[in-house]
Amino acid sequence: REDKIQRIMKTDSVNADKADELIRTMDRRRKTYHNYYSERKWGDSRGYDIVANTSRLGIPGTADALVYFIKAFMQK
Repeated sequence: REDKIQRIMKTDSVNADKADELIRTMDRRRKTYHNYYSERKWGDSRGYDIVANTSRLGIPGTADALVYFIKAFMQK
């Protein structure tokens, strides 16, 4: 969570409290949207093919890993 807060502070030029508030608001919206349109509930791992923590590889590195995954998936 701290990585998310730091990223939002940098990209949106806000303090830690505001960044945390923005994250909570967006996560609530994502959960509501997901639960409305999906047969699975938010957080149910059976509904995900892949989950990526962008703080591990950074945005560019994560994008590269996802491209590799998608290419492998499409060749299957």
